[in-house]
Amino acid sequence: MPKRSRLLFNWYFKIMDRNTFTGLFLILVILVGSTFLLKPSQEEIRKEQQRKTQDSLRRLGGVNRKAPTASASFTPQKPAIDSAALKSPLGNALTTKPTLVFLENKQLKVVLSTQGGRIVSVELKNEKTFDKQPLILQNPEQSKFGLTLNVEGKPVQTNDLNFTPSASGLTVNGSDSSSLTMHLSYGSNQSIDYVYTLKGDGYKVGYNLVLNNMNNVVQAKNNQITLDWEASLRKQERDMKMERTYSTVYLEDTEGGINELSLTKDEQKLYAEKKIQWVSFKQRFYSNVLIAKDGFASADVSVGTDINSNDVKQMSAKMQLPYSGAASANYPMEFY
Repeated sequence: MPKRSRLLFNWYFKIMDRNTFTGLFLILVILVGSTFLLKPSQEEIRKEQQRKTQDSLRRLGGVNRKAPTASASFTPQKPAIDSAALKSPLGNALTTKPTLVFLENKQLKVVLSTQGGRIVSVELKNEKTFDKQPLILQNPEQSKFGLTLNVEGKPVQTNDLNFTPSASGLTVNGSDSSSLTMHLSYGSNQSIDYVYTLKGDGYKVGYNLVLNNMNNVVQAKNNQITLDWEASLRKQERDMKMERTYSTVYLEDTEGGINELSLTKDEQKLYAEKKIQWVSFKQRFYSNVLIAKDGFASADVSVGTDINSNDVKQMSAKMQLPYSGAASANYPMEFY
């Protein structure tokens, strides 16, 4: 190769090496910069998690219209009372006569019972059963919802205790939002509160569980407390066999994985490897869903076929909530 050609050749590749290095360096700078510039904020991450939760609930079929349930004619039954329990700080909560409290918006009629402070009925106002009756999902006589606690060495089930409502009822319209508190007093400045929030338009019922200064009396095994939920789901369709075929318990973990129990046989299973985002008692077209904002530590769920002609299946969930023993413990949730 002539000397002039070799010089031009060497000069060309030196320029290429510099340009290549410069180009690669600029690409690296752009990639690193974009990583920081495009990194989602905490608010964006929270909204994306909410979107994923909504999407996964919709995949269950018709869940976006649902909530927990029972009947306004439901009469709470008093449990048998131990005479020794009457002398405890919860004695008054065992003897107070239960009453019903009503919450209502455009889509829902929600009935709370002071016994257990729980929801016993949610009627879907714009829906009817196959025989044109009000659509009420679960049998109030065979439902349960509340905490199971070890209080000063004795088992306590809040489902059996009478709470005091902050109001006799609420009617919410339009863009308004209102809350009602079910209050269970244990002693001076010690209480358990269930705060229910309803918007004027929508199918969600906010549920906030608050323990105030109960850390000195509640003994929590493995730093967890148990939230029990049981429901016998009512018949909504003409064909009971078909309705049972599509009814079971579903769960989603906080990583987006969905699990389900058997559709065809009785089954019980513990999910404890990952935190649980929500638990759903699902029928063919309707579902009762409990969503925990911060997740449940675990959930022991079961499904069983009822033998009567009015209830589709019996479902239950024992969910563990983390309890550090702090003076105040707050667990934000939603019924959907």
